[in-house]
Amino acid sequence: MLKTQTGTIKKDNTVIWRYMTKDKFQWLIENSALYFPNIKQLKDSTNDPNDSLPSAETLTLLKMFKWPPNHLELFLREQLQYGISCWSARKYESEHLWSKFNSCEGVAIKSTVGKLNKSLDSIESLAKAIKYLPVSQDKQQSYAPEDFLFIKDPYYSDEKEYRVLIKNENQNSITIDLNLLIDEIVVGTEEDFNSILDIAATCNMQDKVKHSCVYVDRSHNIHNTKSYWHTSEGLSEIENLKIVIDNILKQLD
Repeated sequence: MLKTQTGTIKKDNTVIWRYMTKDKFQWLIENSALYFPNIKQLKDSTNDPNDSLPSAETLTLLKMFKWPPNHLELFLREQLQYGISCWSARKYESEHLWSKFNSCEGVAIKSTVGKLNKSLDSIESLAKAIKYLPVSQDKQQSYAPEDFLFIKDPYYSDEKEYRVLIKNENQNSITIDLNLLIDEIVVGTEEDFNSILDIAATCNMQDKVKHSCVYVDRSHNIHNTKSYWHTSEGLSEIENLKIVIDNILKQLD
């Protein structure tokens, strides 16, 4: 397996999340496998906040390091050799990543670095946290093409991406023990909850299905706000606001 001087190894107890569409979750359950697309396949994928190509800024970095002309080709060829699985290394859910979906539609799988590594211990893999590198920094640092597999523009730093690579030898999916890997199956919306529950039940993981804290918080706040304006206190406040507005409008006449 390749070695890189970029990226950071995380501790086994580090919590990680993978956000996906409902269709991709169903594929995961039906196949008991993790999908590892290469860079070309990522380009063709949609609606996945974890997956992204090298930015224009990253490609600019290649030129700034004054590589020989063939290094860009080497860089792209290097990326095509590997399948990639992208996770988010953070303790809690991310509203930022949920927002990449339409109104939080989708599923988030919660696991840990240790469980992911153990799930993949039958194959050769490399897993590290992404280094977010501004174009203006580290100009003198000597990077090889493979190092850019773990570099992204700071624009994406909210993702806190934890990336896993496998050698892509005509194999895009790796069979895994889902019960070992998955701690929680978090559903983004109430509308999808029952259908995700049914899918999870096919492999006896229905007890791991949870509502998204982001969704619950939003729903709770909206419900409480609506309920408040129907109380006597809320109605009284509305009347007081009307008086204030009327006075302002009179002053403007």
